[in-house]
Amino acid sequence: MKDFSGLAGIGSLRYLRIDGTLDWKQPISDFEFLKGLPNLEVLSFGQVINKTEFPAFLPITFLRMLKKIKMSSTAFDAKEYALMSVALQGVEGANWQPYYRYAYSSIPLPRDDIRYHLPSGIIKANHPEVTITYTGERTINNPKDEWFEFTGKGAGRAKCSSHDSKSRCEEYASLFESMKDEVRKLIGSNYFI
Repeated sequence: MKDFSGLAGIGSLRYLRIDGTLDWKQPISDFEFLKGLPNLEVLSFGQVINKTEFPAFLPITFLRMLKKIKMSSTAFDAKEYALMSVALQGVEGANWQPYYRYAYSSIPLPRDDIRYHLPSGIIKANHPEVTITYTGERTINNPKDEWFEFTGKGAGRAKCSSHDSKSRCEEYASLFESMKDEVRKLIGSNYFI
């Protein structure tokens, strides 16, 4: 199934998650069905494939009750994230940044680090960079495996330790801002929010 138009008109629907599996992504033919969900408060996407060209998410501007949106930063075209950033101001999860810093592995926190000896409550409250595993081990991001991942499907990434990572991030941030400007013109000329 890739046509979700059957959901339109369900006025009582407040929460919607569309997901595939790790080995099969759920195709979505278009997002027009969102126009018919006036009371939707939470919208979430997992393993999905968008089958519509930009601006596929324009119908999201009709969701006046939307409070939260959740999806990965690489599931859709970057312009779709720019559209959501502009159109869904005040909606939790919609303020997409041009890139995010990710660590693809972690290392144990050294015993001589002061955070190693702090109570777990203080760690949780004041040190989000430290993870306490289910076994009680304290870990931090592996600095050799940190990347800047650009927002948008296929947008790429830059290794944080690379000599040109700063310039690549600045370049992509400028490009993402130009996408947001394009969206502002599109929404301003054709639609109302």
